Amino acid sequence: VLMIVHGIRASSIDNWVKRAEERARALWPGVVTARPTYGYLSAVRFALPNVRRRYGRFFRDFYTEVLARHRNARISVLCHSNGTYALGHSLAEFNAIRLERVALAGSVLPTQYDWTGLINSGRVKAVRNDGGDSDVPVALLCNGLRGLLMKDVGTGGFDGFLSTSVTDVRYHKGGHGSMLSDANLDSMIAFLMGRSDPLPKTRPVRPVIRMASRLMTYLAPLLIIGALAAIVASTFAWGLIGLAGAILVLLVVLVLLDIF
Repeated sequence: VLMIVHGIRASSIDNWVKRAEERARALWPGVVTARPTYGYLSAVRFALPNVRRRYGRFFRDFYTEVLARHRNARISVLCHSNGTYALGHSLAEFNAIRLERVALAGSVLPTQYDWTGLINSGRVKAVRNDGGDSDVPVALLCNGLRGLLMKDVGTGGFDGFLSTSVTDVRYHKGGHGSMLSDANLDSMIAFLMGRSDPLPKTRPVRPVIRMASRLMTYLAPLLIIGALAAIVASTFAWGLIGLAGAILVLLVVLVLLDIF
């Protein structure tokens, strides 16, 4: 069984998910595909720890459903963005999960994630990690969240994993979905099948994105402090009207970010 797990700002009917399913069925004789979904998840909601962790646990439920339908199944996973978080979170919390091969695209897991331990224990047989050279959600948002002491997310899809057991394919040219082209989906599916096809050509990272990524670790706390300072200053200057105005502006910004 191949589970294809979407990420933020997508769903199980997203274009890349459908393309991946079609290509897997064409390339992989006898494969059964499953497209678990948790609905649309915006980047702002992903940034909220309680929301992120709640969505993270969904993988366990769908894994259980797959086993119920296919009791002797060998399960591999192709996942993108928050789908990698859901997978990693579930593997860390539930020792009963056993997988064949895993292909990560735009991973938001920490670089320290212990893939070596999972492979050595036999819970996962092999892992591949594909990243884009301009992946802003991973490089900037995830490092910003780590600057706010949220250590359950990270830049594994941008900086790579410390684990030497992972097959690293960085960098593809482009952003958060740059590794989801038809050609690279075929390459990831070949990896999941256990074939030893040549890996795609990669390119160096864009230095400006790497610098901005590192900066976000320090910038994110400053932005939060600045927002709180603006609310306090507005309250001192204009009383309750200033407080209400500052909060209203903040809410409008959050709503716009949630939509776009």
